[in-house]
Amino acid sequence: MLAIASMKSKVFEPRELGRALRSARRAKRMTQIELAQRANVARSAVQKMEEGRGTVNLDTVLKLLRTLSLDLEVVSRSRDYERTSGEGAGGS
Repeated sequence: MLAIASMKSKVFEPRELGRALRSARRAKRMTQIELAQRANVARSAVQKMEEGRGTVNLDTVLKLLRTLSLDLEVVSRSRDYERTSGEGAGGS
């Protein structure tokens, strides 16, 4: 599980990370182009991230998070953890 600390969002799938990034970008009243320029990444990378499609390398993800003043935490799941979708801790 990944957690975006400053937003208190738990992220389990790329699409969820994309929604969190879009929300943070909009809260800062930035366009995708502005975010891309400030993070020194391609606009298409921002678009892919926000839509949760394609692949974007970790360096790009970290640049976007840093530009949006977000922290990324990797958090261990507890054994009794269950997702709302019904997957248990043993799921991938």
